[in-house]
Parts: sequence; C-alpha cells; structure tokens
Amino acid sequence: MTIGLLIGLTGMGGGSLITPLLLWLGLPLPSAVGTDMVIVAFTKLVAVWQHRRQKNIVGPLLRYLLAGGLPGVVGGTLFLTRWGYRPELKHFFLVALGCALMGAALLSFLFLFRPPQTAPRGRGDLHSIGWAAAGAAIGLVVGVTSIGAATLLSPFLLLFSPLLPREMVGTDIAFSLVLSLTASTLHLAAGTVDGRMALNILLGSAIGVYIGSRLTLHVPQRSLRALLSGVVFLVGMHWVVRS
Repeated sequence: MTIGLLIGLTGMGGGSLITPLLLWLGLPLPSAVGTDMVIVAFTKLVAVWQHRRQKNIVGPLLRYLLAGGLPGVVGGTLFLTRWGYRPELKHFFLVALGCALMGAALLSFLFLFRPPQTAPRGRGDLHSIGWAAAGAAIGLVVGVTSIGAATLLSPFLLLFSPLLPREMVGTDIAFSLVLSLTASTLHLAAGTVDGRMALNILLGSAIGVYIGSRLTLHVPQRSLRALLSGVVFLVGMHWVVRS
C-alpha cells in the first residue's frame, strides 16, 4: 500500500520502487523483475484505457517505438531469465539494476525543472527510424532491469517530439504497458513470477494509488518527488557499490 501511495502522490514508476523492495525481501533478480513486470502491467491497464478514451495516444509514434521496443524487451527478458541465476553474472545484473535506478532517479529529479509546455512546437518527426532505435534501447533496459520505460522515454518525447504534454503521457504509458505485458508473458512462461507476492502488492498498491491520487491536492508533490528521487538514487548506488 505504501508503494501505491507514493506512486499516486508522485507519479514515479513502480519499477523504481518495487524491484528493489522484492530484492530486499530475498527474491532472486529474475523473479523480482518478473513479478514487478506483472504488477506494472496491471497497474497501467486502467490508465491506458482512460488515455485512449481521451485520444491522448499518438498511434504513428507508438508503432515506431514498439517496432524497436518489442525486440529489445524480448531480448533483454530472455537474457535475464536464461542467465540471471548464474552466480558469475550476478555482479553484472546488479550493477545494471543499480545504474538503471540511478539514471531513473536523476531524470526524474531533472524533470522537476523542465519548462512548462502548453502547445505543440511543430518540430520533430513521428515517422523516424530514430524512434525505433530509442524504443529498442529502452526495451533492452526494461527487459534486464524492469526499470526505464516511462522514465527513459519522457526526455526523448520532451526534446524531440511535437506532442502536447497529455499526448506525451498517454503515448508513454501505452508504450510502457505493451513492454510490460510482453515481458510478463515471457516471465510467466519461464516461471520467474511470484504470483502470491504480485497479488499482495497489487491489492495494496491499488488502494494506495487511489489514496495518493486524492492527496495530490494537499501534498507538496515537487518536494516529495525530489526526496523520493534522492532515495531511489541512493538505493541504486547501494546496489552498484555492493556488487
């Protein structure tokens, strides 16, 4: 419930919070990532449905992102499920996780200072192979660490796309959902999902997200998000140093 509350209050991705928690609870990295993927997929379903109703999802851009993102997340997930339990590669995976956490926290913190945008800027190309390349890189990171889809895509959309802010959010969440569903399916097939843990966290986080969303009008979100970004950064540094 605490994780859901923080997500509802700050909008930070569940992967940055859930995967470290599952590792701390003793799950092996492949199981922690797989369980997190299932949780993230379910939590984003309602959000994508709502954004689709509001026509916030830009189809042409999403298709290019998925053209690269799907092979990337499949490759990263297969690599993790096949090699993630090998002791000699544990160092690599934990360092990758730590770096992803630190990068996600840093980007989240920097986004607190982005200038407001209320209208499209009329530049950028929604039919570019560059979007597929960005999707592939993000998909690979997501597949190996479960962290990154929404956080890593946001800067690309902000800097290089002509989308409105609501379209950025909708397209970003839709991209993240498809990657999460794909990775979840592969993890379920590989047996690297702790179903009981996922169900418990889902039930608690659903309540927490609802409460957190209602509290956003009464809590200083920028300060809380900055604090949480710092905590996530320190957690990532912990895994890098520990490895």
